[in-house]
Amino acid sequence: MKAILTVWRKELVDGLRDRRSIVSALIFPLFIPFMITFMLTRVIEQGKEAPEIEIPLVGAALAPDLVDWIERRGYQVVEGPEDPEAAVRDLSRDFVLVVTDEFVEDFRAGRMAAVELVFDGSRKEAHAAVEQARNLVRSYGRMVGNLRLVARGISPQVGNAVGIENVDLASRRQKAASWFNFIPMIVILACFVGGMNVAIDVTAGERERQSLEPLLVNPIERRSLVAGKWLAASVFAGGAVGLSLVTLLIALGQVPLEQVGIDLEGGPREA
Repeated sequence: MKAILTVWRKELVDGLRDRRSIVSALIFPLFIPFMITFMLTRVIEQGKEAPEIEIPLVGAALAPDLVDWIERRGYQVVEGPEDPEAAVRDLSRDFVLVVTDEFVEDFRAGRMAAVELVFDGSRKEAHAAVEQARNLVRSYGRMVGNLRLVARGISPQVGNAVGIENVDLASRRQKAASWFNFIPMIVILACFVGGMNVAIDVTAGERERQSLEPLLVNPIERRSLVAGKWLAASVFAGGAVGLSLVTLLIALGQVPLEQVGIDLEGGPREA
């Protein structure tokens, strides 16, 4: 053990003197948790902003009932741009609903009338707003379909022979666990990145500096030499893991998780 500890102290001091090893052990634990916090906060904020979106509608005069349906659900219908595709491409609108003359003809004939939804599928930040608009049109379509069945003396329940009653057994802590199952991967990456530079330096670095051969000349067992170097790299890896857990708990404490129904309890025991 004396030989192992001697090698360990020597490699540990060299690692602490190496700026690259210190930066390698610190940059991941200090940077990644707060980047994840920023991303989670943005996702939650976008979910909150979605119900307050405006609905740009082209041809609103052709579908007054659709406009009334949307406004009665708390949304504001605004006049859509003359060129919906150009408006979506230049990012002035997240999406545009378009009511065409064919919609009016099909609607009056009792056929399925299509409302065009113009959007850019590559814009992830507009996904929530697009889904809100799509769900509004679908809800309106189901309402009109039910009224048509009632007008023909048919119960709307005939078309829904089987319904689904959701029974969610997941607790708030279990939902939180499903959100944060990326944490083990972060811990593994922190361990790898934190000790990688030291591990390289005490092996390939020794060979490049031509200090490995003189080290092997000393009367010490090879296993003691390997164990001492391994312990030095493990100290840096373990320090990176511990720092990552601390910064994760601090960073996640700043995310408004209660707004999405998640109760996250983080302390020394969880770490």
